[in-house]
Amino acid sequence: MLGQYVFSLHSAGYRSQSTDAPYRWAYVDVVGAAPVPQYLGPGLKKQSLKGALYPELTGGLEQIDAMNAEAGQGTPLLLVFSSGIVGGYWCIDAIQHEATKHNRHGDPQEISFTVNLSQGAQ
Repeated sequence: MLGQYVFSLHSAGYRSQSTDAPYRWAYVDVVGAAPVPQYLGPGLKKQSLKGALYPELTGGLEQIDAMNAEAGQGTPLLLVFSSGIVGGYWCIDAIQHEATKHNRHGDPQEISFTVNLSQGAQ
């Protein structure tokens, strides 16, 4: 669940989650020697949730519209995994979607999506 939006088999479920946890370093120049690294602390964590929805089973772009509505509120959203673990607050940076496998009427049979998140205030 991200904010009020629930990922599930009956809506848009995500298939994969990736996390980027960077660490920041500054390199101080030293005369006559290689630069010396200085640890600055953790960087901004990012996550990507990738999934798909199938309009015949879960509805069409309404699901993507619901995710965009959550993003449009402009506030960090609480991320809770299906296991019940609270993942903290995250900001939606971007939502991409791609409609594929169109039927003879031009309606997509699969809509894949990616939600990119940055860690909000914890």
